[in-house]
Amino acid sequence: RTRVGGYCPSPSFGSARMVATPEPPSDAPTSDPPPRTVGAPSRGERPSMGALRPLVGGLALLLVNHLLNGAVEAGLPAVLSHGTVRTQPRHNASAAALYAAAASAASAAAVEADPHLLRVELMVRREEAAGEGAAGAAPESFSLLQVHHRSATAPPAPLVLGQRSVLEAAGGVAVSLDPPIRLTTVFPERPRWRIPPPPAEAQPPPLGDVALLVVLQRIEVADGQADAFSRAWAGLGYNALGEPGTVRCDLFAVDGAPLAFYSRKAFRSAADRAAHEASAHFAAWASDVAPLLDAAGLSRPPLLLDAVFPRSTPFPFSSGWGAGQPSAP
Repeated sequence: RTRVGGYCPSPSFGSARMVATPEPPSDAPTSDPPPRTVGAPSRGERPSMGALRPLVGGLALLLVNHLLNGAVEAGLPAVLSHGTVRTQPRHNASAAALYAAAASAASAAAVEADPHLLRVELMVRREEAAGEGAAGAAPESFSLLQVHHRSATAPPAPLVLGQRSVLEAAGGVAVSLDPPIRLTTVFPERPRWRIPPPPAEAQPPPLGDVALLVVLQRIEVADGQADAFSRAWAGLGYNALGEPGTVRCDLFAVDGAPLAFYSRKAFRSAADRAAHEASAHFAAWASDVAPLLDAAGLSRPPLLLDAVFPRSTPFPFSSGWGAGQPSAP
């Protein structure tokens, strides 16, 4: 009887036909397969995903980190506009108040209405605020800075143009505008350009208004030194933001002028500005960047301005000018 599949079929299977598989002779030579290294693919075998998973994960982590760093550090488009409001002789005080109120309201409304507009700041030139012209008219110079999201599809237009009709309707105000200056933010990083939220309801209501001192200065560097100057400013900026009286310490690059920058700082008072410029970190920064600047260095006279919008209050101190969060009291 032939063994089928290693067992003997019973006669009860009837006429079922089974395929016979003869056993190999006992004296047939046997050969063991060659030893195989654990984890190594054999010839013609593709590497398993388990071996590639750490490499793929590392590359994905590097890509995400690069994208996040680019999103934070990439500059934002900005527009700096200078203009002059010349009031009628008999309406100096009232026209100036109407101008500030109308411009502040228009700025706040613009931020709410334009999804591409990240920040608007309105400033009045300090040394001209109380000046009287020969004919009794008081020219008042102002500056308006607008910062936009990078998602803006077209270069941002000066917002002041949209406010002109509002200002002219407020008591006979005439406005003349200089050509806008297009900028790109360098410092601080993008999240710090958002206007901070108002204080929580649990805090006491703010009382009064205070005009921050804003110092705007144009700085030009020597050929090939723009990147080094930008890196040096970051050290100054973070140290300055740790000072109790410094609210902002910003740097902008001028579009189309690779060697030109604008610095913009905001202080609670003139005394706080003096304390900042007398600090050890400011002296160290000025010494470090001196070889990077052009012949004029830091000697260009700055523009001194009073902040109008966003609002700042002294009791307790709170300011919409803060770098991404309400300023500490």
